[in-house]
Amino acid sequence: IDVNRYVSDYALYWFDYLAGYNTVFVELGWNQSTPKHIGLCRGAARIQEKDWGTIIVWKDVNDHDNPNEGGTYKSGPEMYQDMIDSYQSGANYVIIFNFPKDPPNNIYGILKDEHFTAMETFWEYANRVPEDFGCRKGEVVYVLPKDYAWGLRRVDDVIWLPKWGPDELSLDIWEDINKLIEKYGLRLDIVYDDPHFIIKNYDEIYYWNDEIN
Repeated sequence: IDVNRYVSDYALYWFDYLAGYNTVFVELGWNQSTPKHIGLCRGAARIQEKDWGTIIVWKDVNDHDNPNEGGTYKSGPEMYQDMIDSYQSGANYVIIFNFPKDPPNNIYGILKDEHFTAMETFWEYANRVPEDFGCRKGEVVYVLPKDYAWGLRRVDDVIWLPKWGPDELSLDIWEDINKLIEKYGLRLDIVYDDPHFIIKNYDEIYYWNDEIN
C-alpha cells in the first residue's frame, strides 16, 4: 500500500525525508530562528522533491514540559506573523498546534479569541493576495557537509542526537548561517552535500568551507 507519511520535527529535516517521510512540518517556536528552520526544511524538501509545511507550537523551549502550568503560548499577533512567514515562504501546509487544557469543559484547549482572530485574518489575507504565496522563496542556499547531522538549535547543540557535541566545524558553520540569515532572511535555504541529489536553480550557492563575509 502506498501511504503518504507525515511528521513534525524541530531539527534534522533532511534526514526525515531520507527516512521515507513525504511531508515534514517544521515546528515554529521553542525560541528558535524561524528563517533558519524554514530554510532547513524547505531546502530539504526542494532538493529531495518532497512537500513541506509548518506547525506553530509553543513559544518557549520549556512550555511543553508542563503545558497546563503557566506555559507561554504564542500571542495572536505572533501566530499571525508565523502564518504570514510560512505562506510567503511557500509552505504547502500551515498547522496550528493545540493542547487540552483544564478545565475539562474548555473546548478550545490553549487557543484564545486572539488566536482565532489571527487565523481568520490570515485566511482573509491568503484569499485576498494569493500572489504572495511563495514570494520569499529560497533564492540562495548554504550547503552543509555530507551527513553532518548537527541540530543547529544552539551553538553547543549535538551531532546525531544524542551522540556527540559540536566539533571543530560547528562554530564557523553557526556564524556563517547567522551571517546569511541576516543578509537574506527567509530567502535562504540550508541543505546537505549529498551525491544523490543535485543542488541547482539558486542564485548563489555557499558551501560550508567557503569564506563568507
